Amino acid sequence: MVMMESVVYLDGERLRRLRLERGLSQRELADKAGMSQSTIVLLERRGRSDRFHPSTVRKLSGALGISAAELLED
Repeated sequence: MVMMESVVYLDGERLRRLRLERGLSQRELADKAGMSQSTIVLLERRGRSDRFHPSTVRKLSGALGISAAELLED
């Protein structure tokens, strides 16, 4: 049996905007999401509709206090 890795698409610019709306620095978001600051920098720089692992989206949405669906909205 072959298993496909699941990925979702997220706009890095949207992530940045949501972070700033909450008054969080990249370091603060990283700490809340259990990630490194360099990961947040890369995620925000990747631009529109880059692929993310679902667990990354769950961590980020939880740290931002929103649902995963809200984070993925267009």
